[in-house]
Order: sequence, then structure tokens, then C-alpha cells
Amino acid sequence: MTWADQSGTLLLALIVILAPGALAAITVRLRGFTALAAAAPLSLAMLAAAGLVNVLLPFRWGVAGWAVSAVLLVGVAFGVRVLIERLRSTGRIPIPEPPQRETLHGIIPFAVIVVVAVLSAMRLMSAIGSPSNISQTFDNIYHLNAVRQILDGGLIAPTRQMLPGFYPDLWHILVSTVAQLSGAGVAASVSVVSVVLGAVVWPISCVWLVRTIAGGHVGATVTAGALSIGMAAFPLLMLDFGVLYPNVLSIAILPSAIAATVLVAGIGRGDRPDAIVRWILLIALVPSVALAHPSTLMAFFLPAFLIGFTGFTLWWRRESAAGRPSASRWWSLVALAGAFIISVVVFVVARPNTVLAFWPPSATMQDALMQIVSGGLVWRPPSWIVSALAALGILTVLIARTWRRQWWLVMSTATIIAVYLICISFPMSWFRYGVTGTWYQDIYRIAALLPTFIVPLGALGVVGLVAVVSRVLRTDSRTSVAWVPTAAGAAAGLLTLAVTQTGPALAEETSNTAVMYAQEQWSPLLTDDERALIERLPDTVPEDDVIVGNPWTGTALSYALADRRALVPHIFQELSPDMIVITERLDRAGEDPEVCAALERTGTRWVLDFGTAEIHNGDHSYPGLADVGDVVRLADSEGEARLYEIVACP
Repeated sequence: MTWADQSGTLLLALIVILAPGALAAITVRLRGFTALAAAAPLSLAMLAAAGLVNVLLPFRWGVAGWAVSAVLLVGVAFGVRVLIERLRSTGRIPIPEPPQRETLHGIIPFAVIVVVAVLSAMRLMSAIGSPSNISQTFDNIYHLNAVRQILDGGLIAPTRQMLPGFYPDLWHILVSTVAQLSGAGVAASVSVVSVVLGAVVWPISCVWLVRTIAGGHVGATVTAGALSIGMAAFPLLMLDFGVLYPNVLSIAILPSAIAATVLVAGIGRGDRPDAIVRWILLIALVPSVALAHPSTLMAFFLPAFLIGFTGFTLWWRRESAAGRPSASRWWSLVALAGAFIISVVVFVVARPNTVLAFWPPSATMQDALMQIVSGGLVWRPPSWIVSALAALGILTVLIARTWRRQWWLVMSTATIIAVYLICISFPMSWFRYGVTGTWYQDIYRIAALLPTFIVPLGALGVVGLVAVVSRVLRTDSRTSVAWVPTAAGAAAGLLTLAVTQTGPALAEETSNTAVMYAQEQWSPLLTDDERALIERLPDTVPEDDVIVGNPWTGTALSYALADRRALVPHIFQELSPDMIVITERLDRAGEDPEVCAALERTGTRWVLDFGTAEIHNGDHSYPGLADVGDVVRLADSEGEARLYEIVACP
């Protein structure tokens, strides 16, 4: 299978992720790049809302459900537009200035996105290899099977997934929707969605954040695009490590959530939609981030509060200067304090227990500081140009009065760096868990958050650099400098793009990711033989039959890749009494009637044997599957991989 074969799936993924939101954005009269930037957040919010509705109404999700949701989204947008127009007609909200004709500066962000999307897509496709490849990692067993469960059962509620309780499943809803619309398999749909999130959604999100902060500054826009695809820490690292697909989605829209917060607070320089639209964007993005992965929502709380505090302070001063009544100001202060308290409580409570947050420290403080200074997080090669631009951005915010409102960006970056340093170098303790437990005390998840803040810092670094260059040239009255800011900014951004794309950091991380997706005879989760046997299962195993095997060896992927149910569908499956009987006593099926009864109740008719080699070099005993002997007969094989039919029970 080639990427050209999946061009239709790629197009449909773009439609699912962008089209409903873009229609809604245009309906509320968003224009230009802002409409494009709002597209993915609104489309994803639509999917998240459908999942929450599915908690109360157990409808079957599919093409029809997606289409109805899209129509409802556009209908809500139309209602918002009518409301805004009525408020304008009564003078309760101001009438905006007529939109200006699109200029070269307005076209630049679109051109930047096209260039970086193509470059990033090529890199991601190269890293994944064939779109049919899967990440040969621990977490992927659950993620792929969870997508298949949605395809089979049609339930997208976060309370009705494979793990008990509430599980954030926005990524799984997204992938299953793409699979349903395109007809592509689970593996190909996952690969295509990964490319779209990393090469399209993430750069748009970053460029929107920078333009919200810095306005239409050409250098900032071009640099934002270059940096968004120029760091190893995201998106490649999250596709390599874990694999952490939900983090890929949540982090891809994190800059958009921060941009919406800046818009609501009124401390940026970019386009400012109507206040109602700004609030809708923020309200849409926050639950979307949470339902993609809650740990990213925890990372959002800090900049959101700092931005909100800055906007509130400016608003308080304006209200005081205008002599307006103070009651609303004090109630707003109470609301802000309440939001802060709620955020702290959620940060403390909403975290995995210490058994799951088990990652130990892995470097000295000196080594960790060197990683931060050089830009070589988690032992990747240094990226000095990224570090230099971020440092210039910090200086720009601290020195230039024009940018002092963006102090939250410096504080947020410093906080994430501090969390990273504590996680990577502090000994295991209650303090380390208290600070980093939200991210499983895992430096990879924390490292992936830093680009969200480094991108706008680096862009502001170019803004500061261009300002200095322009000021120096203006000292010579014989020099015409009208073109200098645009040319210098574009040159700095293009240089950043060239250096990062050809540097060792991205090259090494691309290679690391390619290793994790390589389908080979010695792949750690599924070897060539095991994958080939799984793909033949539909020819041998009836559709309603269930297969038992050790999930740690990859047998559970019979469900995702061949649509043949696995008795134990993922590694963290809580075993039912029947599962326990089968996995512990299947070898005694001929003499133990309880085994045959359990097989009958579960529909288990087959055994998939991939040997004893487990992912992560695990060693998990399923004694009933170790020596099935006369209980089964060989039905199919590929190399050392075996499929047996259970024949001991009549």
C-alpha cells in the first residue's frame, strides 16, 4: 500500500477535520486566515459534543450521524450570526469596520501553511513508511482496537469505551469517522489522520496563535510556520514514543485554545471577531482539548489564567478610568479567583495514581539544563537556532514596551521548563509526583508541550530582531527602508525553515519514528509473519467467532486489523470470570466442563499463538494457553505464528 493509494482517505480526513468548522466559521462571518484557523477547532468540538450527547442518547455513530452533526453545527453558527446582527441593530454591540480588501500580507499565512504542510507531510509519510504500517508500541494495542470497537458498535460516548469509567476518546471518534467515510482500514486511517494533524492542524494552530499575538507581521508568520515543523519534540516525538495519539490531537489544538484565550482577553494584535464568536471559540476548544487528552488541558490552565489575569487587569483599569460602577468589577474578580481555584483542584485531583505514573528520573540537573539551552530535549541533537530565537523572544518581551503584555508567554515557558527539569532530574518523591504526576512523571509528554510556547517566543524573537535591523538602517537618511521589515522578517523565517529542516534534530527523530513503524520480521509488536496471519483471518475465522491469545504478543490486534474479536482486546483489560477460566484452564477443556461452558458463553472458538516474545520484554503468564495439545487443531500458520481451532468441546 502506498500513500498515493490513500489519497482519497487523505482528502476525506481533511474534509472531516476542516469542512464543517470552516462552513460554521464562514457562517458567523469569520474571514481570511481566522476562518481557516477556526475550522479544525469547530469541527473537533462538533465531534466532542456528539460524544457527550451519546452518553445520554445511545445512537449509532456513522456517516449519517456525522452529516447530521455538521448540519447542526452550521445551524448553530447561523443562529449566532442572527443574534449578533440583532444585537448590532439595537446598538448593544458595535458594528465592525468593513473588511479590508485582501492584500499580499493577507495571503502570506495561507502560503506559509501550504509550504509547511507539504514539507511536514512528506516527512511524516517518510517516517511512517507505508500507510498500512502501525506503531509497534505498547499503547497502540488499545488505540487501534478502540477505533475498531467504535466502528463495530457505533457508540462514541466517553463512558462506553473499552476501558471502564470515563475515557477521553475524541481521537478515536475522529479516526473512526475517517474510516467510515473513506472505507479505509483502521491502520491506514490512523496513519492518514496522524499526517493531517501533524502537517495541517498543528501548523495552522501555531500560526494562528502567533498572528493573534503579533498581528500580521510577516516575519512572525513565516517563522511560526517554520518552527511549527522544525522541532523534534512535536509532532514526531508523540508519534514515536508511546504511541501517544490522543496527545498528538490535544497538543495540535493547544495553541488554538491559547489563541482563543488571548482573543477573549483582548491582549493581542490580530483580527478580533465579535466578542460572542471569541467566547464560542474558547468554549469549543477547552472541552475538545480535555476530551482529546486531559493532561494537555492541565498544561492549558497556566497560560489561560495568566492571560485572563492580564486582560482582567487592563479591563479593570479602563472601567475605573471611565468611572463605571465597581460591583461588576468585584464580581469579575471573584469569578477569576474561582476559576483559578477550580483549575488548581482539577490539576491536583485529575491525575493517574503513582502505579501508572512510574517513570523515574533519567538525567542530572546539569545535563537537563544543557538540553534546555541547546534545544536538544530528551537527548535529541541540539537545535541552536530554535534556542537562539526563543532567547530573543524572551528579551523582546522583557525589554520592548510594545510586547510587555505578552509576559504570560515567558512565564508559561519558564514553568513548563521547570516542570521538565523536575521530572527529568529530581528523585522519586511526593514533590516530584505532585508537580509532574499529571503527565505520568514522563519527560516525553512534558517535552512535547514546549513547542507550543517556543513557537510564539521564536516568532517574537524575529519581530524584535527585525525592529533592531530597521532602526539601525533608519539612522542613515539616504537609505530607503520601507521594504526592510517585510524582507528581513521573511528572510529570517525562511532561514529558520532551511536550518531546521536540514538539521540533525529532525533527521534523527524521523529515523527514530521510522524504526517504530517499520513492519519487519523482527518488529517488536507484530512480525511480518504475524501480520500476514492476522490479515488472513477473515478467510478462516467466521465473523462472529472470538479468538483468544496473549495480548502482550500482539494477538489482540486481530480485532483492529482483521475485524475478528479478541477475547482479551487490550493489555489493561480487566478479566471477567469467563476470561479467567479460558486463559488459565483452556488446556483442560476436554476434562473440565467449566471451560467449555465459558467458551460457549464468550463465543471463543480459536487460539492465536504468537510465541512468548512480548512487547516491552514483558513476561505475563496465561497458563491455559501455554500447551493446548489435543484441545485444538492447527488451522493456519505463517512462520512461527499459529492459528488453532478449538475442537475439545462439542
